[in-house]
Amino acid sequence: MIASAAAPIFEECYDIWMDFPSAMIEHCDREANKVAHELAQQAFVSKAICIWVDSTPSFIFPILSKDVTILLDE
Repeated sequence: MIASAAAPIFEECYDIWMDFPSAMIEHCDREANKVAHELAQQAFVSKAICIWVDSTPSFIFPILSKDVTILLDE
C-alpha cells in the first residue's frame, strides 16, 4: 500500500531525472539527511497534514544549523 501511494512521487522524480544529461542516485543515511528524517518523524508522530510555504518549521532550525556547520567544516 505504501509503495502504491508513493508511486506518483517516484514517477515525477523519474521524469525530472530524465531531463538531466547525467545524474546519479545515491543512498543517504540518516546522518546525511537529518532534516528529511526529522520531517518524516514529525509527520508520523503528529499525524497532521502540514504545508510550509514561506516559513521553516521551528523544530528544523537546530538541525539545519548543524547541517550548515558540517558543510562549512568540510
